[in-house]
Amino acid sequence: MAAYEATRAMAELNLHLGRSVMVDAVNDSEEARQTRLTAASRTGSRLDLVHLVIKDEREHERRLRNRDRGLAHVGEPAWWLVSGEVPDWMLSMYGTRLGRAIGISSFRG
Repeated sequence: MAAYEATRAMAELNLHLGRSVMVDAVNDSEEARQTRLTAASRTGSRLDLVHLVIKDEREHERRLRNRDRGLAHVGEPAWWLVSGEVPDWMLSMYGTRLGRAIGISSFRG
């Protein structure tokens, strides 16, 4: 959560400066999603959510298996973690099954 809070703080700072901000994050927990809502609320900014889907499951799996962010203490997620059903939070947020996703939050001041 510390990384999400740091991102929120930087987003707010830039929004207060009149800049647009884009955050590329999974947002897979309520706490993570709340940081985006908080930044928008505190700065009076509009929050746009973009849902990206890789429809080709083989390509999705290939990308995940070959991914290496170079983070020493944070491993990459296993394919089985991302290949299951859409999480309940996404169903409640979008009202439908949209597939696997990476969330991008875009703010405009």
